[in-house]
Amino acid sequence: MERLDILALEPWNAGSHRAVVDSISRHSAHRWHWCTGEGGGVRWCLRHSGLAFAERIRREAGESGPWDLVLVSSLCSLSDFRAAAPAAVRSLPHVLCMHENQAAYPVSDRVRPRDRERDAHLSFTNLASIVAADHVIWNSRYNLESFLEAMDPLLRRSTIPVEPGWEERIRDKSSVSWPPVDVPDVPGSTTRALHNPGLDGYGDRPQGDRPVVRVAWPHRWEHDKGCEELEALIGRCRDDDRFEFRWSILGHRFDEVPAAMQRIERNHGAVLDRFGGPANRGDYLEALGGCDWVCSTARHEFFGIAVVEGLLMGCLPWLPDRLSYPELLPECWRGLDPWTPGLDPIRVRQSIRSHLEPARAPAAVAHLDGLLAKSGNPEPAPAPRAPDSTP
Repeated sequence: MERLDILALEPWNAGSHRAVVDSISRHSAHRWHWCTGEGGGVRWCLRHSGLAFAERIRREAGESGPWDLVLVSSLCSLSDFRAAAPAAVRSLPHVLCMHENQAAYPVSDRVRPRDRERDAHLSFTNLASIVAADHVIWNSRYNLESFLEAMDPLLRRSTIPVEPGWEERIRDKSSVSWPPVDVPDVPGSTTRALHNPGLDGYGDRPQGDRPVVRVAWPHRWEHDKGCEELEALIGRCRDDDRFEFRWSILGHRFDEVPAAMQRIERNHGAVLDRFGGPANRGDYLEALGGCDWVCSTARHEFFGIAVVEGLLMGCLPWLPDRLSYPELLPECWRGLDPWTPGLDPIRVRQSIRSHLEPARAPAAVAHLDGLLAKSGNPEPAPAPRAPDSTP
């Protein structure tokens, strides 16, 4: 595989986006030249970062650059960047990496209705970026399908006729490649299914009449991750007569804490082992490794890096059978929960581990490298055939 020089634009170099950037930089065989920003709001990234990056590239590299290919994050308007970039950069192959899509992303209830309507244009920003790209890489099949499904009614409302076949054209230029997940191998993980084995195959030694089951909820504290649903679930589990549930709430918390999370801390503190993400990566992985299940109450998930981290650290999946989650599990292990009868944790974990091998950082980045190499060295178009001179 030819080694490429890649100009990569990531306006939101934080959270899972930064984790992907770091993994690619660590494992890729290509040479990467990152142009990043600190975010400043999803809407502003989509509205302005493409033009800002184009001006930055012109200022720092002039009218040309030593690159073979341009990779652009989905939080940047590729169409704006490609229109405003120097001509030598515009002519390079452009790959769009769809980490998420705005057409299917649920809007917070706190956003005013008129603002929701106004920002529907962000879905069309994604569409314009896809049209302007030579190749589009989606982080899950669900991400691709949810975008196409959500764009269809929006395009039907257009007063300007939409050319038929738009969906097929998007599919023709699209690939699915799981993002890299950097999790170390856990010693003994090939034989140990859970970290607290005990009664019924899992759980600490009973406290009173019930064994303890430890659950990790590793999501950021925002509206699309189902904070209210988590609150209700914790409340129901406190009344369970079979298990003593202990919860580790590990996701990133922001300055403004959702009301549901405040109520969880106030009303359910007695069953919380942790409340808030650990200060560093090592403590975070250790906390995941001390739990029996990884749980999601998400209303939306385009891939689920935090859930995959939990699964690779030895947790069983307590996940809804929707969104991107069905892609993360073998079909036979979907819909599990702590009450599933006849569970063989070792078998489940080994099967899921094998299924998720393509998401481990070295394998995922190698797959991405191959897709980019193909995009950077497209097959030449076949030579035109000479006219047939026979009658």
